[in-house]
Amino acid sequence: MNTYAFRVAGEYATRRAVTLRAGFDACTAAAPDQSVTPILPDAPRRGYSAGATVPAFGGGTINVAYQFISQQDRRGRSTDGGLALPTPAVNNGVYHLRANVVGVSLTFRF
Repeated sequence: MNTYAFRVAGEYATRRAVTLRAGFDACTAAAPDQSVTPILPDAPRRGYSAGATVPAFGGGTINVAYQFISQQDRRGRSTDGGLALPTPAVNNGVYHLRANVVGVSLTFRF
């Protein structure tokens, strides 16, 4: 199965030592229809991210990041339907994914 991924990101440093970041990624599904299960709920998805690094007290920095991931709904299966080689005909559900990912880190140099 053919698939692709596209990623782009940028960073901007201000004069006050603040760094701003943003990014976008998109990819198509790599798994064929008969392989979509709770273990591999693969589907086309997009991710949007933003982040910043700001100076902190004592020469340290605070980094914050956020990413929103949106995956298209995709039909999948929770059983093999008694078949040695499952087919898309046994797909009995729909997988749905939206995720909010937040990260924060503190860095101190001494």
